[in-house]
Amino acid sequence: MNRFFLLLGLALLTSCLQKVDMEVEQIPHQLVVNCFFTEGEAFRVHVSRLAAYTDLSDRNIPNARVTISANGKSLGTLTYLEKGVYRNPAILPQPGKLYQLTVEVEGYPKATAQDSLPHPVFIDSVTYTPKAGKYDDGLDYNQFSVWFRDIPGKTWYSIVIIPYDIFSSDPVIAAEGMTGEDFVSWFAFSDTLFSNQFYGLKINVGDYYRDVDNCKILLTSGTYHYYQYLKRLLKHDSYSWEDPFKPYYPVPLYSNVKDGLGVFAGFRCRPYNLDISNPDSDE
Repeated sequence: MNRFFLLLGLALLTSCLQKVDMEVEQIPHQLVVNCFFTEGEAFRVHVSRLAAYTDLSDRNIPNARVTISANGKSLGTLTYLEKGVYRNPAILPQPGKLYQLTVEVEGYPKATAQDSLPHPVFIDSVTYTPKAGKYDDGLDYNQFSVWFRDIPGKTWYSIVIIPYDIFSSDPVIAAEGMTGEDFVSWFAFSDTLFSNQFYGLKINVGDYYRDVDNCKILLTSGTYHYYQYLKRLLKHDSYSWEDPFKPYYPVPLYSNVKDGLGVFAGFRCRPYNLDISNPDSDE
């Protein structure tokens, strides 16, 4: 047995010393710009640089020129705060306008993006059903039925139920490629299956949240860019709990930033509070 471990140790040592030819991918010289915006809150833009995973130096950029325009007319520049964040409290997004974001940094290509605020969609009611079903292993799960009316035109959504991790077998979620009993923090979906209809989306949670009496349900209407980014991010994050021995297929994050990376996207949301110690009490 000792001979086996000695040989194994020698094999590992020699493999560490073996010369290996590798091609290291060249990292593009680009800005990374991120901003989710909504009505009533000033634009808040984070600016950093694209860097290799092994680059441990600060990636935040403090000397960018960040400007916001609406329908082609400049509204002003954003001021640097800290940690790559730029903001101007006087510039707030409004419905019905197409916003353009421009970020300029010496030595980098100018990064631009545009998006608008979507129409709001509010939750009508929520039905909470304890012990609505069982997992494959026989354990109970509880279910939220979130009722809302879709509006005319193409609409994209996300849903979060705080403080839960969630899963769903609802056909709307299944149509997005999310099936099974894997827990996630949110779902992103479109209105393809219920366009302009009143719909009750079924979301499941584990029955082990014994000490939770109140929860907050966030049904968010977002633009196409908002939806695509969250959907791709969810797929990207799903690899963190998959079998490490399965083949890995990289999932690039969605970007609508021209000559850069990141996302500039609008959304609308009004939280819905539910007392699940008394499911008939809500607001």
